[in-house]
Amino acid sequence: MDVAWMLGTGSAVGDWELRMSMRSFRRNYLAPAQYWIIGHIPAWIDSQKVTCLPWPDPYRRCKDANLLHKALRLAMEPKISDPFILSSDDHLLLRPSTPADFRLWHNGEIPKEPLEDFTKWQLRLVNTGQRLRSAGYPAMDFDAHIPYPLRKEWVKDALRFDFAARPGMCVFSTILNCSKELGEPLRNQHIRGWLAKADMAEEVVDTRLARCQFACLTDRSMENSHIISRVEQLFPEPAPWELDAASWPRRNQAMPAVDIMAKT
Repeated sequence: MDVAWMLGTGSAVGDWELRMSMRSFRRNYLAPAQYWIIGHIPAWIDSQKVTCLPWPDPYRRCKDANLLHKALRLAMEPKISDPFILSSDDHLLLRPSTPADFRLWHNGEIPKEPLEDFTKWQLRLVNTGQRLRSAGYPAMDFDAHIPYPLRKEWVKDALRFDFAARPGMCVFSTILNCSKELGEPLRNQHIRGWLAKADMAEEVVDTRLARCQFACLTDRSMENSHIISRVEQLFPEPAPWELDAASWPRRNQAMPAVDIMAKT
């Protein structure tokens, strides 16, 4: 099962997240696979070793619409496996995993109505659920910020929606509900380590990295030197497709190495 990363523009850290994500799959993904990148292609990627599909981001107000375009392009690609694993650049694979270990994890049903303090993304998620229900689909929250296995036919079914109409539709919830697969609840499972706070305590970071199958980085993660250092300790070696392998720019080298797995 191949692995594809969807990449936008504007990384403030030289696509460090993608570098760590791809290294994590190289170390922990236990299956033959071709690696793909669609979107912005970093200069340090060797296109002879990773299949690159440059792709624009035409929607300025709805990131998910750009992601859905990229997922559709991948679904139309005859050379990529069916199914394939679709990942964002900020997803890390933390333990050895086979294709069967990538499941349709969800966060329960999408709320039917928005709450007063919902963010723009949460409003988009609610809109996704409303439009899915209107079309006769389930409305589970599959936007758990982890890599998912996708079948091409599921992605193509998303074409029935005008997913860029404001406030937009969320990429994974749209595609995976089109599959009509039941999925599995994420709650109370050691699946995703959410590393989303600049002030997240060191022991919390270490425990999540040790226990979970995946970790999810955010922009705020880049403000936490402990997160950066621990991730670089987990995946220290440049991959064969890194053209700058001799001088790749580590984000933080100040922290001593520790046995993170001892934190379990």
